[in-house]
Amino acid sequence: MFDISESNLTEEIISAISWRKRHLAELEDQVKKYHGGAYIDDAGMGAGQGTDPENYAFSYISLVLPRLAHDVPRVQVEAQGEAALDDTAKMIEMAMNTWATRSNLRRTIERIAVDMLFSYGVAMVTPVPNTSMRRIEPAHGGKLPRVYRISPDKFVIDPSATDLSDARYVGHQYVIDHDDLIEQGKASSYFDDQKVADLVTGDDETGTYDSQAGRNTPNRKQVIVTELWIPDGELPEEFQDGLHHGVIIRIASSGNDYYTVISEPEPFYGPPSGPYALVGAYTVPGDCYPLGVMTASQGLTDELNSHLKSMNSSAGAYRRLVLVDSRGTKLAQDIASTPDLHVVPVENIDRDRVVPIEIGGVTQQQLQYTSMTQDRLDRLTGLNEVIRGLVTGDATATEVQTAASSSGLRISWLQRCFAESIDNLMYVAGWYMYHGGEVEIGLGAESAVAFGSRLTFVGGSFGEDYDSYSIKVSTYSLERSSEALQQKRALELLQLVMQVGEAVPAMPHVRWDRLLEMVGDQMNMPALRDIISAPKASQQPAPPNAAGAGGVPIGSADLGGLTGQAMSGMSPGNGRASVGR
Repeated sequence: MFDISESNLTEEIISAISWRKRHLAELEDQVKKYHGGAYIDDAGMGAGQGTDPENYAFSYISLVLPRLAHDVPRVQVEAQGEAALDDTAKMIEMAMNTWATRSNLRRTIERIAVDMLFSYGVAMVTPVPNTSMRRIEPAHGGKLPRVYRISPDKFVIDPSATDLSDARYVGHQYVIDHDDLIEQGKASSYFDDQKVADLVTGDDETGTYDSQAGRNTPNRKQVIVTELWIPDGELPEEFQDGLHHGVIIRIASSGNDYYTVISEPEPFYGPPSGPYALVGAYTVPGDCYPLGVMTASQGLTDELNSHLKSMNSSAGAYRRLVLVDSRGTKLAQDIASTPDLHVVPVENIDRDRVVPIEIGGVTQQQLQYTSMTQDRLDRLTGLNEVIRGLVTGDATATEVQTAASSSGLRISWLQRCFAESIDNLMYVAGWYMYHGGEVEIGLGAESAVAFGSRLTFVGGSFGEDYDSYSIKVSTYSLERSSEALQQKRALELLQLVMQVGEAVPAMPHVRWDRLLEMVGDQMNMPALRDIISAPKASQQPAPPNAAGAGGVPIGSADLGGLTGQAMSGMSPGNGRASVGR
């Protein structure tokens, strides 16, 4: 059992912060190079050195970020357990997609994606809005789950862990006004009111990278709270209900290494996976922190900029001079004072008396080595002229295709890693929506099409196990689709519907529902399976050569298990539904 004594928790937090700082040692410098000197006046890379000439971080992120978090993620929910209902899965899917839009999820995951490209991103899901994490919430968000970005320099994890799944504790830090913390403690029976009242306020003096550093804000009488989730924390018997997993402990400090436990272990209400998601691009063996692309390429980026600065210095020292005979004073004056493209008459001219020379300038060796360093950096990150859109025509079609394939593979890996992390977020958010008694989401016109009337998703009204449903983000829902691609897909969809619509009644033995789901996922059209009402597995007739075989009309209603007692749970008047068994 994990030791939750104050002395041990203090040692654990100090150790975790030290391990985190070693991973983020270059983050402050990377961010300054990313936004450049025009954004803020202290963006230089040292006294008098100025901004890097090649802003590689911005170039990379501006090209990759739209491919990761351009749009609101759309989820697909599938009933997989024996007791799961297809109609419940459809309602969960509608509710989660509506929630993602209403809670402004795209903006949050965009910030997490930028963190991932630098080092690693961290997200936390809460069942209701948390004012200590974000002061201003979307006006139409309601009391629904929220996804919050945790700054990488505020994340805390067990330093002995090699992955998030085997950490003894995970947590985050946040700054809160002392008065607000006192009020928060009064609203909870787990806080120690006396310890909270006795806290000493102060500034963050730990030396860690802080996004608020250098802003010269007045002392707001704040304290730093470290909130730890301990998965194997002991739960009281009344909380061993399958809805609570582990405990939450809060430790406060005023910016130094003195920590005070201000709360008793509070049972954590949430899924077994916990409230956090660690978003990373590449795994480092034996380390729990992922590796970001900008961190991996930091050495080559510095080397490239070092050569570019040297070239800038050489170019600034370039001089073009004209040497003349010291006895030809008048000739020297004429050359120096005559404007461009003017004729200078000279008696008895001798070309050997005028010698033009060049001093300084960029050498061929500098150009070659800088180009070689740029190529090495592009090979490391997968960023090349093809993905930049700078195809000059010098390369062959095969070379362009090979470069595009290599870059596409790198980008696809980043997309897969990011989408997998969003899957984890959606799973936790869906867990809170599924079990939350105060969750109510109107499903709008989409539910009227699927079920015949407008419905309201009500949390906590389902009898099936939540894990009976599979939740995943649609493959291409996060990235941007060009207008030309959208038009192409629309024409393909029209042709597909015409062809499949005729084939469904002719071949009833084919699993059309599964086929349409797979095709729709690849075409970024998750609603394709709903456009054509194909027979589901439970409705599949026998093959044509079997006795009593018959097809299902293409226009038949597809209500799955929404019949009998389940239909009686819906009120056509207000559309309020509690879909159960």
